Amino acid sequence: MRPIWPLVLFLSLTVSSWAQIVTDPGAGAGGGVTDHGALTGLADNDHVGYLQTSGSNTVGAAQALWAAADMLCAEGGTADAFETCIDFQDPSADITINVPLLSGAFFVTTLTSNPNAANTVWGIAGGFAFEGFAVDGFETTLTVTNPTADRAIILADVAGTVTLNDSTPIANDFARFTGTDVLEGRSAVETLSDIAAESATSNDFDPDRLLGDATDDNKVDQDILEGFGASADPKLILRDSDAADGDDNYVLDIDATDTGSGTEDIDITETVQVAGVATNVMVVSASGGTMTLGSAGLAPVLADGAIATTQTAADNSTKVATTAYADAAGGSGFDPETSVRMYTDFTFCHGSGATADSFDFSDRGNGAGNTITLSPGDVTNAHPGVCAAEMGTTATGYATIVSRGIMVGAGATTIKGVFKTEANLSDGTDGYQLVAGIMDDAAVANSDGCWLRYEDSVNTGKFEYVCANTSTETTSDSAVTVVASTWYKWEITFNSGNTSVNFLIDNANSADITTNLPATTNEMQLVMGGYKTSGTTNREVGLDMMYYQKDVTR
Repeated sequence: MRPIWPLVLFLSLTVSSWAQIVTDPGAGAGGGVTDHGALTGLADNDHVGYLQTSGSNTVGAAQALWAAADMLCAEGGTADAFETCIDFQDPSADITINVPLLSGAFFVTTLTSNPNAANTVWGIAGGFAFEGFAVDGFETTLTVTNPTADRAIILADVAGTVTLNDSTPIANDFARFTGTDVLEGRSAVETLSDIAAESATSNDFDPDRLLGDATDDNKVDQDILEGFGASADPKLILRDSDAADGDDNYVLDIDATDTGSGTEDIDITETVQVAGVATNVMVVSASGGTMTLGSAGLAPVLADGAIATTQTAADNSTKVATTAYADAAGGSGFDPETSVRMYTDFTFCHGSGATADSFDFSDRGNGAGNTITLSPGDVTNAHPGVCAAEMGTTATGYATIVSRGIMVGAGATTIKGVFKTEANLSDGTDGYQLVAGIMDDAAVANSDGCWLRYEDSVNTGKFEYVCANTSTETTSDSAVTVVASTWYKWEITFNSGNTSVNFLIDNANSADITTNLPATTNEMQLVMGGYKTSGTTNREVGLDMMYYQKDVTR
């Protein structure tokens, strides 16, 4: 049988008198109402009281529920010093709190949730409002529109900032995934649907799924990057619209010609606006095998220091021109009035009896046993003419190839060469340096110049790029670890203003140095060879080629 609980109602009539009505359902059909106090003192309805079930209302008792000042408190199952209380703030008007018709739990926050209080959040119609730290008339609201189906917003497991945007693209805006017209002709829902559909496939991404009919106010033409089956003339158009002056366009037009073998020839035309006229920058005809740069009114200009990367028998200069220049004898077009060149392939070494070869390079050495002699054992088809620079049997000996009277600035300067490391690299017993570049002296201590340097105890055995001005150096790590018995190509290029020097090893490992460059007034020399730094065992380096060119105005 379900237990029957008596219901007790206390009515506070006056400070000193109480009316008590006890209802006892077990007393019979009459309800068993007993009056234990006079009710005649109840004069109006301004008096208050409470309705009590059989549970305790003793403060602090287990499972008790009682009223405190502006609060309703519950003890819980354990009688201790901890209670759960609902604190009612002093209202300035009637407040109604509606309990929803469902089972669940209340959401609580550690912040004060009063509207317009500092650092609070509260519910509004269809969303939330955030006050921020300043109590003012400005809040941030997060509102959810009425969904037509279940929607899920997923935040990635990563820290970052959510990017926001206005709802509608305007003229010259890039397309975006918000608003009702994200990509011209496609709604936001359609765009996201297209992305989801395409992402589910394993084929190449087809942007045509995302693009509808473009109009004049967007940046991307509808044909952008469509497959050749989707568009016979795909193109990329970047448009800068101006109400007063009209549109200025950049166009990359791609045409495909079916070769009949399952592939296509791709022709590309790159066009920009020049003085309001569409002007070709580049035209590539794959079918015709040609590429044209520039056009009337738009002449291509090579940056300072740029050189041709390919040459022909008719023109082996480093210049690029629409006509190949050559003299009557089929020469290279070299003009000594505008360029200085020196070159040797070391097919004749100075140590064989000459003090200087026909290409203005001479040897310079120090210490017993230093010499520069032919090294037939190192000669190959790729390396004709190799000299062995032997550093001798003293701890300070050296052997180098040099050419004096070199200055930088007032014209671009390029130096390059090839050498081969020997079987024994520099070590703690017999240490030495390999050097190649421009220096103020052929001795190991150099106060001015730019050169390549190797020694086992320097830069952890990797080549190092060096520039020095009055003995103050700037260095750069080439990241190339030196290997024994290996050929290395090196190149050093000064720009015409002597403000930057570029280093290369094996046509890669590029680095620029822009500080502590040698002064343009210094007379220096080309140097390639080796210097002993310790030990008395002879060490050598194989010298294969050295080249120097400088642009001049005589």
